[in-house]
Amino acid sequence: DLDEMSWVLSKVYMRGDWHWLGFFCSTGNSPEVRDSRTVTRENTATIASKLTGAKGAQPLNHQANACWKNQSKDVNWKLKFHTQNCAEKRHYVCEIPISA
Repeated sequence: DLDEMSWVLSKVYMRGDWHWLGFFCSTGNSPEVRDSRTVTRENTATIASKLTGAKGAQPLNHQANACWKNQSKDVNWKLKFHTQNCAEKRHYVCEIPISA
């Protein structure tokens, strides 16, 4: 949800660098959170409804750009996710409970 994402952005993204959102996986070719899959098999439609405003700037595609990343330094990229091929050296954020 937005509270959890805000916590992660403020506590984990220390320098504002790009971080892979290793939680989401590609299932086809869509920029929508609800159309992705998660590594934990959670319902992404439920996640999308709680993460209002979050969307891929480009679609995830399992054959080319299968990973989303975001950053905290630029407000335009906090809830807008950018894709790349997952081979670039970036920090990963998988999932952190809000109570951590």
